[in-house]
Amino acid sequence: MEKFNTGCLLIHGFAGSRREIDSLVTKLNESGFPTAVPLLAGHESSRRDLARAKYTDWIQSVVAAYADLEKRCHNVVVIGFSMGGLLGIQLCQVHKIQALVLINTPIFYGNMKQVIFNLRCDFRFYARKYLSSSAKVPPFPALIQFVILLNKTKSLLANIKCTSMIIQTLDDDTVKPESANYLNSRIAGLRVLKTYPTGGHVVFQSATGEKIGAELCLFLQELERLN
Repeated sequence: MEKFNTGCLLIHGFAGSRREIDSLVTKLNESGFPTAVPLLAGHESSRRDLARAKYTDWIQSVVAAYADLEKRCHNVVVIGFSMGGLLGIQLCQVHKIQALVLINTPIFYGNMKQVIFNLRCDFRFYARKYLSSSAKVPPFPALIQFVILLNKTKSLLANIKCTSMIIQTLDDDTVKPESANYLNSRIAGLRVLKTYPTGGHVVFQSATGEKIGAELCLFLQELERLN
């Protein structure tokens, strides 16, 4: 079977769903880039399932999707939204990827109760039709697993040697924008930082998401040209 040159592994966020990045998936597919969008363990299901999932289960969900995409593509670009960016960083530790894209990836976040409140408001405003589980406050065990994942990931940034693009909306009220500066200062490989004044946290439910999609397609095309 003939392989594609570049494929994209897209990873959704904490307590969210694959639908929160639907518009980006569509844009990439239309531009000729095959995609894989893993469902993180415990997500798009019940609160009980999410409460039972460990951060290692989320990592395994991503690793399995990478293995499948690698069979179809010579190169894999990992695109992580929110917590999906942390999982992308984890994936970089065990697999050689062509590039890493981090979108509104948390390093610094507000009060956890406020974070969850903001997530609920974003989803209800932009995506009322999406998963009902996203409109509920995540169970406490899942929040603990998120914090563990974050703490274990921060120390791994210096190990990232691939090309990286860091994207942050400045009006994100869930992830503090200085998270992007932290990532940019500690990732070891070639990197570029892109900021957008608006778009909120769930950026792909906004007009800014369309701009980011176009920017990413140009980024991927340039990677293919240089490859």
